[in-house]
Amino acid sequence: QDRLRMTRLAGDFTVRVVMVSTGLGHSALQDSDGELWMCGRGGNGQLGTGGREDMLTPTRVPKCRLGRARVKMAACGASHTLVLTEVGRVWAFGFGRHGRLGTGDEDDRTTPTKVVGLRGVTITFVAAGACHSVAVSAGGGTFTWGDGYAGGRGHGNQDKQLEPREVEAGRFGDGRVVQAAAGFGHTAAVTA
Repeated sequence: QDRLRMTRLAGDFTVRVVMVSTGLGHSALQDSDGELWMCGRGGNGQLGTGGREDMLTPTRVPKCRLGRARVKMAACGASHTLVLTEVGRVWAFGFGRHGRLGTGDEDDRTTPTKVVGLRGVTITFVAAGACHSVAVSAGGGTFTWGDGYAGGRGHGNQDKQLEPREVEAGRFGDGRVVQAAAGFGHTAAVTA
């Protein structure tokens, strides 16, 4: 079903769900109005609600926390979440260890924080792995950050990366990347 029935103090209401992503213990849903709803485990702030409480039912993350832009997609990692807005900006929240949030440090964030290392780049797709993150640009560039376990970020090393870094041109042949997926210690990409 593409409709999700929820309850507020004023009564039942229905939203049309157009996208869903799941992590280790939390989920993100996007409705047809470009709103973000989160539920599940929140112990690391991965729900973006400002706290660390678990949410048994979907809870809306106010647009004002996402630059007032409509949500294009969300990606849930093990304990963190990435949100891409329709204006091509990426927001991150949750467990910050290994730099998986791309904020330049390893601090947890309980509310969405803009990934400023992508400033000036229009992002079209995001993926969240267990301990690393991926963003694909409109020009087909691939940016990764977080844990470098097993070389899964594509930079030829296992160092942690606290901010987004573009994967060297040519790593995907001469193809332009359009989508990516992030796993436990690996990344896969689809070219045009």
